[in-house]
Amino acid sequence: MNDKIQNLLMELVKECRKGKVTIVLSTVDSEMMEASSVLLAGSLPEQAIAFSELFEKFKEEALAHDCDCPQCKQIKES
Repeated sequence: MNDKIQNLLMELVKECRKGKVTIVLSTVDSEMMEASSVLLAGSLPEQAIAFSELFEKFKEEALAHDCDCPQCKQIKES
C-alpha cells in the first residue's frame, strides 16, 4: 500500500475518533492475498455491530457472486 493511502486511512481513523464514529476497516494486499492493515475506532460493542453488519453484507455479496472458481466455491460453501 502506498504512503498516500496509508496517510488517508490514518486520517480517516483520526476523524472517526474525533467525531465519535465507529469504523471497522481492513485492507488487503492483492498480490500477497493477505491483510495489509486492520483499523478500528469506536467502542468494542459498536465495533462488534459494525463487524456483524459487514459480515452479513459480505455473505450476501458472496452468495450473489456468479464465479464458480475453486476459491469462490469454497467461500460460498463456508
